[in-house]
Amino acid sequence: MDRNRNARRGPGRRRIEPTLAPDRADVAATGDDRRPLRQRQSSPAWRWWGALACIALAIVALMVFRQPLADRLWPETRAQQLRTDAEQALSEGRLTATDGSGARELYEAALALEPDRIEARAGLSRVARQALAQARMAMDTGRYDDAYRMLTLARELGVPRADADALAAQLRAREAARADVDQWLVSAASALKAGDLSGNDHAALPLYRRVLAVQPNRTEALEGREDAISAMLQRAWSRMRADELAAAGALIAQARGFDAGHAELPDATAELARLLERRRARARAALGRGRLEQARTLWR
Repeated sequence: MDRNRNARRGPGRRRIEPTLAPDRADVAATGDDRRPLRQRQSSPAWRWWGALACIALAIVALMVFRQPLADRLWPETRAQQLRTDAEQALSEGRLTATDGSGARELYEAALALEPDRIEARAGLSRVARQALAQARMAMDTGRYDDAYRMLTLARELGVPRADADALAAQLRAREAARADVDQWLVSAASALKAGDLSGNDHAALPLYRRVLAVQPNRTEALEGREDAISAMLQRAWSRMRADELAAAGALIAQARGFDAGHAELPDATAELARLLERRRARARAALGRGRLEQARTLWR
């Protein structure tokens, strides 16, 4: 009740009916309606703009991730497309490519998606046979670098070893017929006599290696290489006697690179290991006595 209830009535006065104050719950429930009319009218528009923005983002995301999502949901469809592209590349002679567009790379991608399907494996076998055929064609036209490259591809894809070895032998024979092997041998012998063992293309060991690449059983090259490595190991022994172990190790490593099976390598390697261990022991002893500079020098 408000104060009108207690107002005195007089002549001519109209009675004012009592009123109730608005319920607080109703005020709280309709609190938003206290905002200005313009603000209440603008809210639906902002909601529409927000909805449109969400829809636009969803469309963009679908466009960006459409292909990866399709690959995950339907891998067989993607694998079929890869096999089709691989067949096309194979028919065009594009057996391999660094950008992934070669027949080999496409078949391997299809195989990764469907490991149990035989079509991709059969396709890789066809690529191997085609690589061997291209290697023969390159050899016949004197393109030996291309021939070796295709032969390597055929081997990697599992072409029969006998076929690959036979073609490799033919390649070496063709190269030997073209190359001046005899002149290489003369130059290598002269370099060996002069003590020029390695370090440049005209040194003895690189020349012998070139000869053996085209004629693996050439006796003069095999014997010359053995003599050159023996001379190199003799230099390593001299370095070890002078306590120049780093230089000795470098010479032994070079010798191993030219022929890891040389008869004199094990003894030289064992002696180098023994001397290195002795030097490490001396360094530890110097360190224990507090001679840091001496220990540092020995560890180098």
